[in-house]
Amino acid sequence: LMLLPQCLAFALLAGLPIRAGLYSSFAPLVIYALLGTLRQLQVGPTALISLLTGQALDAMNLLGDEERLAAASTLALLVGLVSLLFGVLRFGF
Repeated sequence: LMLLPQCLAFALLAGLPIRAGLYSSFAPLVIYALLGTLRQLQVGPTALISLLTGQALDAMNLLGDEERLAAASTLALLVGLVSLLFGVLRFGF
C-alpha cells in the first residue's frame, strides 16, 4: 500500500520522470514473487539508492529525461549483473 507513493517520491528524488517510479514499484514485486525466498523483504528503491543514483546522473551532466532514464537503466543493469556474479561466486549472498 505504501510502496507506490514511495517509489514515485524516490523517482523524483533521483531526478527521474514519475513513470520510472511506477515501473520501479511494479517490476521488482513480480520478479521477487517468482524468485524470492523471504516474505518480509521490501523490494524496490530506497532513499539512499535514489540519492546515489541521482548524484551519479548529475555527475554525468545528463539533462534530458530520456538520457537520465537510459543512464539509470544501464546503472541498474550493471549493479544487477555484479550482484548476480557475486552470488554465483558465493561472495556472501
